[in-house]
Amino acid sequence: MNMSMKQFLCLTSLLLLGFHLGLANEEIHLDGILGNSGMDGESLVRYDGVGFDEVTAIHGLAYDRFGVLWSFGGDHNLMRLSLDGRMLGTYPAKVTRNESRSLVLVGDWLLLRLGNKLSRLPISAESGLSPESLDLKVLEIALNSVDGLAGVVTEDRRIGVYEPLSGTFTEYARLEEGDRVLNLAVLSDRSLVLNGAVRFTGESERSLLPNRLPGDFQIAGGYAFAFQWHMTVQRWNLDFEPSPGVIYGGSSGYFIGSLPEDGEMHYPRGIAHLGGNRFALVGPVGVIHLVEYDPKAQAFHLVRRLGGLHFPSTLVLDERGRTWYYSGFWDWPDSPVSPLKGETAFASRDWDQVQGSTSLNGQVLLPFLFRGSPRLMHRSYDEKSKSTSSEVKELPKNPTGFALRPDNDGKRQIGVVVNAAGEGVQLQLAGNGAVQKVLGQFKLELEKQHPSITSLAFAPDGQLMAASGRGIVLLAAHGNTYKEVGRMQAYQGPNGETPFGDLIYLDIAEDLLWVCDTSHNRIVLFRLEGHVPAYLDAFDGAAVLKTPLEQPQRIDAAGSRAVVIDWGNQRIVKLSTSSQ
Repeated sequence: MNMSMKQFLCLTSLLLLGFHLGLANEEIHLDGILGNSGMDGESLVRYDGVGFDEVTAIHGLAYDRFGVLWSFGGDHNLMRLSLDGRMLGTYPAKVTRNESRSLVLVGDWLLLRLGNKLSRLPISAESGLSPESLDLKVLEIALNSVDGLAGVVTEDRRIGVYEPLSGTFTEYARLEEGDRVLNLAVLSDRSLVLNGAVRFTGESERSLLPNRLPGDFQIAGGYAFAFQWHMTVQRWNLDFEPSPGVIYGGSSGYFIGSLPEDGEMHYPRGIAHLGGNRFALVGPVGVIHLVEYDPKAQAFHLVRRLGGLHFPSTLVLDERGRTWYYSGFWDWPDSPVSPLKGETAFASRDWDQVQGSTSLNGQVLLPFLFRGSPRLMHRSYDEKSKSTSSEVKELPKNPTGFALRPDNDGKRQIGVVVNAAGEGVQLQLAGNGAVQKVLGQFKLELEKQHPSITSLAFAPDGQLMAASGRGIVLLAAHGNTYKEVGRMQAYQGPNGETPFGDLIYLDIAEDLLWVCDTSHNRIVLFRLEGHVPAYLDAFDGAAVLKTPLEQPQRIDAAGSRAVVIDWGNQRIVKLSTSSQ
């Protein structure tokens, strides 16, 4: 049924009158938090500036005598975290996009390299205190210390040791022409190892190690741990012999074997010894994983996840309550410190904020870029095979919305992918989500000339809904495209007519429409009555959370449940409905 905008809004007002007549019999409940080990309130983990990528890489992880972990959090701050994941303090440590950062614990001091600037901070510092800038300019610092000394390479290419307490630098040697500065370590005899290959002593001597350590490395717990791509961690003894070699990751073929992947640790950047066989690892996105070494298996086992969400990635919820985020999934009962399951080197961050979905047989689906090639991922949540995507050259550039509806035979699905401008493609998908046919490219026929589409969803009757700007747009199939037949920009809530904010997202599960109103920091639930949403409830978290929703930026629903990225608080919020 097609209708004018005036007819659509008129029918909306009539149906929403049902709210006052008692037709609304469901409300939104909080079911928990995922992805932020601080959970809520003052202990919530916050990355200031965010901006994690390979350019502004972090190096180093410290564990002090108070039993506290220190790591960088975003481009702007240094964090103190408890071992159960609570945020204990944050300190300004801003860098630009093109600067990397290193940290090392030296006695009761944190020594920081922010770009080429050296700073220090006492481990007893109150939250919010700025690190003290030091005069020495450096290219790199070692990630471990010995006897109150840190290894450094100065900006004028001197290599030596530095004492943060007194500010004394002792030169060992000068770099020779052709020497690169990739990483540095200080050994128990106070000699220095550059790039895992060259050893310097205080007598201006330099020598080559018998074996070169691969990749970046750090000394911790009496071993040298080398880091490489594909979440690889190798353990070497201090005679620089493998002991036993790869103990974590290694899926790219660094060794003959198979260890669990860890997508959030795809290139480890630091390690801290917590005592015994317990260690902490930090990756390039700032998330810390607690691991334990199993001597029998000669491998690290992942124990728990510390930190928050580092990126507002694609979010997909399936009927079993599994929530896909970034490179793996959480089960519905999981806690804020639960690590992602089914981790993969694949990370869904090539296209910002692209919507995902699930296939008929439960595969997670989302458009993504693989080495510059546009593809549609279709994989089980715990799938180990990596041959799980279809190339789709016709995908629009920077897609945002992705919705599925059953094909007429019930064995396949029709997928619609659009970008913010309404440019799209329609696909025929097999039951597992594999692309069988490209049905055609199109552009949505919208009354407003400059749409900003964030998300799509098919209603149970087959009508397509889109979140665009300040409203929900109803679209009907029209030839090879979809044409706007109505628009809803406000709803009748308990306090009267309430407009949507400037940015909204939506999803539909069964006959429930979930709307994430980013600008107003709330989730609004509607029941679909014909083509028109009837208001049921709204949730902002204020009644049940110490820290209410802030800038929620993506929602996905299945059955009577939904998950939302509460991006201002860098966490995922689990929601469900129940009868009043």
